[in-house]
Amino acid sequence: SWICPLEECSCTCARTDDPDAQRTAAQQMGSPGGLRWGLAKSHLNIGAYFALGTRPVTCEGCDQMTVFYGARPARLSSCTKLPKDDAARRDTDTPLHVVTVVLNVCEEGYQRNLLASAKTFGVGMTILHDQPGCSWLADQGDPLFRFITVDGAAFAHLTQATDRRFMHIIEYLNWLESKRRLPEYLLIVDASDVVFDGHPRAYFAAAGNSSTLFVQEEWRSVRQASELHERFTQWKVDFKPYLDQPLLNFGAWGGSTAAVQRLLQAFAERLARATNWMEGKEQQAAAVFLNDAVRSPFVHFDIVSDFANVLTARRHEVLLEPQEQEQGRGGGQACLCARAQAPGKEADDTSLATPSSLRWNAKNSGGDVQDGAERGHLQVRCR
Repeated sequence: SWICPLEECSCTCARTDDPDAQRTAAQQMGSPGGLRWGLAKSHLNIGAYFALGTRPVTCEGCDQMTVFYGARPARLSSCTKLPKDDAARRDTDTPLHVVTVVLNVCEEGYQRNLLASAKTFGVGMTILHDQPGCSWLADQGDPLFRFITVDGAAFAHLTQATDRRFMHIIEYLNWLESKRRLPEYLLIVDASDVVFDGHPRAYFAAAGNSSTLFVQEEWRSVRQASELHERFTQWKVDFKPYLDQPLLNFGAWGGSTAAVQRLLQAFAERLARATNWMEGKEQQAAAVFLNDAVRSPFVHFDIVSDFANVLTARRHEVLLEPQEQEQGRGGGQACLCARAQAPGKEADDTSLATPSSLRWNAKNSGGDVQDGAERGHLQVRCR
């Protein structure tokens, strides 16, 4: 095999600097580009800064560099081959279109309930997935559903599939925009734990505008979601300004296409800046950056959450009763809900209130929420 002589090689590499550090990686390690520890460095110097080895390395002109050991490939771009123009027309023939993503899973039951409920109410949907040989994710000829295989190796700098799926969604929407086939409304949902009880388009049109985002709420606030605080810190996000705001769950969200694109753009911009310093151990980028972008004073959104149940992260029954004549949002009927006080019981009429009453009181701590997690199994009654 041919080996490039050192003096003829144009391969140059450099380790990414931490923007918060006072010294560059090259200065800290005592070598050009910060790739190796300088000869003047002792084990005492190296041991204290071992984490520098996790920082990304960028190389140019290194075509001969073909063997890697102890390095994780992290391709930031995608090689997804999207369908032809006629698919774009088919995907967006209806005013509201749903998008979901299935990564690393080939199981019939994973997305079965979502697809069955969507078919019942005539909800058109695109399913992006990375399982080209999976029969459960193959196009069955149903005009409501479009299955698109994406590049499963893309966006590997994000360790969690829940984060990578948003990059695939952005890629797909950019393709639709290039074909001028974006729908009027978009709804983005998790494949495994979302079902429809109706078509959301009429409510989106009646209750929202170009600045409205429909996002499911959790039953706890950002302050009470104590296990997420470390994630916010990892991504260098200051969450103190909205500690007492409800934690939003982006497993079910949407609105006008303009509003959805604005939020996804804010997410992509935050993530792009983070790639300059991230170490590869950061998780839950979507939960952190999307909650942060929605609360940003520079990107104004009106949040509506009563289109979906309040998330408890526990399986529970939601009993829907006929609506009364009190007027609600968008000229529709007011939605009133209450949680049962004990298993096997129903909430009485006197406890019915707006869906926000299903959340934990702001005075409760994160420990209170954890101790009372089993309350999330109790039946919820809505009218």
